[in-house]
Amino acid sequence: MCRKPEGYRGEGSLRAYLFGVARFVLIGWARRLQRARVRLRAAVEALVADPGLRDRGLRGLESCMQSIRVQIAVKELLRTDPAAERRFTLEAAITARLQHPGIRGRGHSNDDPLACGHGSVARMSEPRTIVVTGGGRGLGRATAEKLARAGHHVVLTARDRARGEQALAQIRGAAPGCRVELRSLDLAALASVRAFAAQLLADGLVVDVLLHNAGVMQQSPTRRVTVDGFEETLATNTLAPFLLTRALLPALERSEAARVVCVSSMLHMPGSRGEPVRFDFDDPQVQREYHPDRAYKNSKLALLWWTYELQRRLPPRRITANAVCPGFVPVTAAQSVRGPMRWFMRHVLAHMPFARSVEQAASSLAWMATDPSLEGVGGKYFSDCVEQRSSEDSRDPALAARFWALACALVGVPEGL
Repeated sequence: MCRKPEGYRGEGSLRAYLFGVARFVLIGWARRLQRARVRLRAAVEALVADPGLRDRGLRGLESCMQSIRVQIAVKELLRTDPAAERRFTLEAAITARLQHPGIRGRGHSNDDPLACGHGSVARMSEPRTIVVTGGGRGLGRATAEKLARAGHHVVLTARDRARGEQALAQIRGAAPGCRVELRSLDLAALASVRAFAAQLLADGLVVDVLLHNAGVMQQSPTRRVTVDGFEETLATNTLAPFLLTRALLPALERSEAARVVCVSSMLHMPGSRGEPVRFDFDDPQVQREYHPDRAYKNSKLALLWWTYELQRRLPPRRITANAVCPGFVPVTAAQSVRGPMRWFMRHVLAHMPFARSVEQAASSLAWMATDPSLEGVGGKYFSDCVEQRSSEDSRDPALAARFWALACALVGVPEGL
């Protein structure tokens, strides 16, 4: 039921999006970045001259002055919290960003002061069993390899068995002796989700971390449905991870301190590019006025709803639930397109200041899965290893509870844990 429809024009939609991104970059970014550099230089000089800041360990700030990523971090802070520019001077914004608990002591590399460094994964006191969905390629495969190199037992899942076997061989080749295994899982079919969870439970596996990485971002202008009759984006990005989490709760409860990590997106925020996010509880599967952008954004908003609601319902269990945005990773996004668009994403967008490399994004996910500073932390939203404020709608408990009830009804599980 998921075949490309006759007259499929998905790449046209993507082409328009990419040209829109390019236009934004070429016309607006240079001027904004130049202004940011001037303001940042003045702010850095003020910060370096402050003995109090030096005493708190910011003596190396001069070396970051030319780093584009520091400038982008400041812009992201001001963009995600529009009131920040009114409340703070730029100096205060930079200070707040660099003093955040998630920044200090993370072992950043000199080349990328804002990336979550390799050391953050290796610091775990003991190996964990980590389930990574969508581990057959791209970000999932890179994250699985990073975790396996750090000594963790990784269960990676793939819908395509052959692609999963290839990823497994690559990881084992890069990290000889690592503990990594492959299991089949198709998130577009709830029967596959139930079978996967049942097998893990039957094997007596203790799941320390459930990392929901797999997802889809459709480009087709025609609405597509799964074998269960659900809109494909909502089913794969939201309903299947929800059901898998519910089904694996017994395995998570076997852990001394388990984590559920959901990969969301900044695109759930109002005002993001493309079609606006608008979740209609009377039409949750977008049967009216379907647009792939809206379907994707709705799915990521709904993912945050059930993540936050799960955290509210988990105590006294020793399980936490958090969400993370890995950023825009053009290299992995290019895998779903062909022709000039693939080249454009790999060789142009990949070098833009707002883009993330696969390595950077994988480090962010690995940090969420393993960093000791997140023990006992739940119901939060992170990006670049720093807690961020998700949208107002995502943090509305009433809307979260309403979607929880809807999800339970759709996948056939009771509302209570």
